[in-house]
Amino acid sequence: MNHLITKSQAAYQLNVPIHRINEMEEKGEIEILMLGGEPMVDTFQVSRVSWHAQHVL
Repeated sequence: MNHLITKSQAAYQLNVPIHRINEMEEKGEIEILMLGGEPMVDTFQVSRVSWHAQHVL
């Protein structure tokens, strides 16, 4: 596991709306981890799905 970022930060890095992150989570494309009550995303997963997230809307 690399560094963890919030769902909002992941959406910003992927240049997609937050609802797209939620859709990706529902489809199992990205894993959301709960850390201290805050939904977090591993930065490796963000980099792994970056092209796909931006081009498959």
